[in-house]
Amino acid sequence: MKKSKRMSCQVFTCLILHCCLSLDGNAQHKKLQCIDSLLVSWNKATLRSLKDHIRMAPDKRAKEAYRIVDVGYGDYLGGENTTVDHESMRYMFLQTLHEHLKSTGDNVYIIEANESGERTMIYNYVLFRDTSEHMINIVRFNLQKDNKWHWDAAGKREVDNLSEKWSRLDAAPLQGKTSGVNNDIVIVTKISDGKIGYSNFYLDFTLPAGCPIDSILIMSVKTRKLFKSER
Repeated sequence: MKKSKRMSCQVFTCLILHCCLSLDGNAQHKKLQCIDSLLVSWNKATLRSLKDHIRMAPDKRAKEAYRIVDVGYGDYLGGENTTVDHESMRYMFLQTLHEHLKSTGDNVYIIEANESGERTMIYNYVLFRDTSEHMINIVRFNLQKDNKWHWDAAGKREVDNLSEKWSRLDAAPLQGKTSGVNNDIVIVTKISDGKIGYSNFYLDFTLPAGCPIDSILIMSVKTRKLFKSER
């Protein structure tokens, strides 16, 4: 995998996808067009968040750190270019997501992440509400050696005050702080009704502790208690 493509692996992100899959050729074409437009919007939203962080950085050091990352991700995501790279990891992930999750309810958060160690494991986590008021579904996809995303694991978690945490996640942009819970770059993206709601970018240790993404996902990933098979 090219170095530039590996950069986007150090990420957490969230989204929703509503495109109908059909064996009909026209429907298939519409599906691909939907993914194309979604990808362009997703990339632009992430870059917008980076620009916002540069503008709102608390000091020169933080501003410069975001500027450096902005250059790298800007090149990788194509900046404001509307040309779609059908071999990019984000595009291939959207295709894989659509193949596995035909229906996910109203809102879905997708968290792209890497786990560093002897070898880097590249994961994307998909979060969406269960029909139960206090349950959340979590699905993990893994980018494997064949450079394709594969369904890796799935489970459900009961979360106290889930509705409140869900609403809080959407109501505030979760501005980064000087210390936080993420060991790697984090991007939190929401897609609702087929459109990008936001795509918030966080450098290492800037995602605030206690935010829903931390309490629902990150803490469980760190303790290896997210899925029963890993306990």
